[in-house]
Amino acid sequence: MIDDASAPPRLPLLVAVTGHRDLVTEELPGIRAAVTRCLTELISRYPEREVVVMTALAAGADQLAAEGAHQAGGGVIAVLPMDTQNDRCDCPTPDELAAFDSRLAAADGVVELPPASNSEITTAGPARDAQYARLGVFLAAHCHVLIAMW
Repeated sequence: MIDDASAPPRLPLLVAVTGHRDLVTEELPGIRAAVTRCLTELISRYPEREVVVMTALAAGADQLAAEGAHQAGGGVIAVLPMDTQNDRCDCPTPDELAAFDSRLAAADGVVELPPASNSEITTAGPARDAQYARLGVFLAAHCHVLIAMW
């Protein structure tokens, strides 16, 4: 039998998030409560593992999940589809940019996906869209649990 001191470290339970930026305002309290409840349950069910939410921190579902992770006592890793400066350009309002920056500062870690090629991703277009598709693939491939909010 292996004692606790010599047991191998446990990998975190990774929870990825996908969802809409424009969730229905009237439904936000219920969605927020459901996400926090889900994460709290995972933390309770797997006390030997850290529960970490991977999110792109976009407005809507992504930020709601980051908030829920912090409320439940879990961690947050920001997984950005491109470098932070380019990703910040997708925040259409000053309020959204401030919320993104605040959540990014509170994250436990940041992963910036490199461009698929030397394609131009600083402006809207197919190459930038491909980065968002790569983000979805990355999150799905690296998570144990996926929360989707539409």
